[in-house]
Amino acid sequence: MSKADRVTQTVVLLLVGVILGYLIAYLVYQPRVADLESQLPSLERTVRTVTSELSEARELIRSLGENLSAARSELSTVKSKLDALLLPNVAILTCPASVTPGEHYPVVWNVSGGIPGKITEAAVYWGLKPRDLGSPLLGFENPSDIFTGDTPQAFTALLSAPQDPRRVYVRARAVVDGADYWSDEKEIVVEAPTGFSISLDVDCLWVVRGTSAGVTLSAVPISGFNAGVYISVLGTPTGLATTIQPWKVLPPAQVTVTVAPASNASLGLYIVSVAAIGDTISRSDAFSVRVVEAPSEAWVEIRSISYNPMSTIIKRGGTVTWINRDPVAHTVTGQGFDSGRIDPGGSWSHTFDSPGIYSYGCKVFPSMAGFVRVV
Repeated sequence: MSKADRVTQTVVLLLVGVILGYLIAYLVYQPRVADLESQLPSLERTVRTVTSELSEARELIRSLGENLSAARSELSTVKSKLDALLLPNVAILTCPASVTPGEHYPVVWNVSGGIPGKITEAAVYWGLKPRDLGSPLLGFENPSDIFTGDTPQAFTALLSAPQDPRRVYVRARAVVDGADYWSDEKEIVVEAPTGFSISLDVDCLWVVRGTSAGVTLSAVPISGFNAGVYISVLGTPTGLATTIQPWKVLPPAQVTVTVAPASNASLGLYIVSVAAIGDTISRSDAFSVRVVEAPSEAWVEIRSISYNPMSTIIKRGGTVTWINRDPVAHTVTGQGFDSGRIDPGGSWSHTFDSPGIYSYGCKVFPSMAGFVRVV
């Protein structure tokens, strides 16, 4: 056999081997391929199912995200409401932006939170310089009347403007459950008046409910003002009746504002605001009214070198009797009255016919002091 024949024979054998290899592979793997082909529809359905479930999962995650965002917002709202209930808050509700020198003006503030909290001190403080909350009392040494109560509660205080034009800064303060709380600061401009000015002869009027008392309002012209001025009361508090006589004047003039608490009026402090309008110019002022229940008779004991009680309220024409419980003699000596010596176990009486405040003391023990308010 020639060399060419041997090469040919080798090539033929190789081709036969390759063909046999392919044939064997086909015979071995063809069933598996057919099986895989038969499983393709099921695999396609599984892929479609998984894809759908993935889409649903994405939608669920998106919905959960929206619900979580809404839950956070609701939680924030609930927290704010809880803070409002649990944490006391002080807010000024009413405060004028401008006043005239010497004018009396009301400031209304509210103390909330604490569910409820015990208010041991509530007042309005004012000063001539703005202050931050880091040192709120610095420069705010001028307090209004001090009030007490429970949250939530609103308070009204009467302040007096300085006698010269300037700016005044006001904050309300409350001590709730032993902690200090302050409102935001308000600025009030004290402006020089033009046209006319008004003023009241008292800051606080004491009145026994079921009776009446009056204050005098003076209207004074400025720079030749010559026009009629109309006087009115702004919103008479519930339980009080007010009258003005006369209600129209030509300054300079005086007006009497009479206040009459009803017989069933609540005892306590009220604010009465008065307005005056003339020739497009308006002025306002205010005074407080303390409604009290005053008896026609009262008794004061002298014991332990003091008058007990130190202060007494009676009606006009009422009588006060002092009884000496000490083992030493005393006196009751005031302007226009003198008991002389009151021996131990003795007593002395005096009738007060005119309204006012009567202070008195003891000639034997000068440190003793007392006063009688006649209303």
